[in-house]
Formats: sequence, structure tokens, C-alpha cells
Amino acid sequence: MFNKSSNVLVTILLFCFLVIISGCISLPNPNEKLLVEFTIPKDPSVNTSTQRTISLFNVTIPEGTKSIIIESEDTSPTAYATEDDLNKRSILFVNAYSVAPEDENLTKYMVNYVDKIYVPFNNRKELKQSKIRGLIIGAENIQGKVKVYITT
Repeated sequence: MFNKSSNVLVTILLFCFLVIISGCISLPNPNEKLLVEFTIPKDPSVNTSTQRTISLFNVTIPEGTKSIIIESEDTSPTAYATEDDLNKRSILFVNAYSVAPEDENLTKYMVNYVDKIYVPFNNRKELKQSKIRGLIIGAENIQGKVKVYITT
């Protein structure tokens, strides 16, 4: 029923399909270690359809860390969020510091500020700076999970 050339064609098509699929699937890096995981909003009693939510988390980064990966998982804007009002925006940001913050006071650690990144919904971003010792992660009008991985 199939000749040799059709078998080769099917094999090539399957190979191309597997290459495309493998590019879409991200396999976990065995060098990544989960440091901490947060559920947002921080206060589950808040009515996210009528109230602004701002959740701040501080994270201490261990000595010897080479890179930090921030991952947002199952994240989406709350019902309160809108695109046209800055007070109702939805955003996930990470401030990196050269010291480990003892609290979530953003202005207190500005002298030790190293970097800032924004993490898209259901995505991940990496920080590669050995001088980072702490993070303050902020989530405004977002629901879902945030995970922090490190590589050493």
C-alpha cells in the first residue's frame, strides 16, 4: 500500500513535528531549585472584583546563587483590573537588592537597589547577577502563583 518514498516522507514529517513540539515544551532545568512559592493576592479575603490588591513579598537569596528565575503560573488580572486606569492596572514586578530585605518596604532599600524586571503572565524571567542578595516581589491586581527558582 505504501511505497518506500511515502515511508520516507512520513518519517520526515514526524521528525519535523517532533522538532516543533520539542521547541514549544520547556523541560525543567535540573540545576534549578525551587526557593519559594507565593499565592497572590496575599490576602485571600479581598474581593478582587471590587478592591485593588497589592501583594508584596520579600525573598532572601542564598550566597553562591548564579541566577534567579521568577515564574508566574496560572496568573491573570483580577476582575478589578483595567487597562485604561493606572490605579487599576495589573502588573508583576521584581526589585532586586544587594541586601536581603527584612520587610516589604520598597523605599527603605533603594540605596541597595540593583535591578528591576517585569514578569509577563504565565511566563518566566531570569536575573543573572551574583551581587543580588534579596528581592521584593510586587503583584498588583493579579491572581495566581509566583515561584522563585535559583541556580548555584
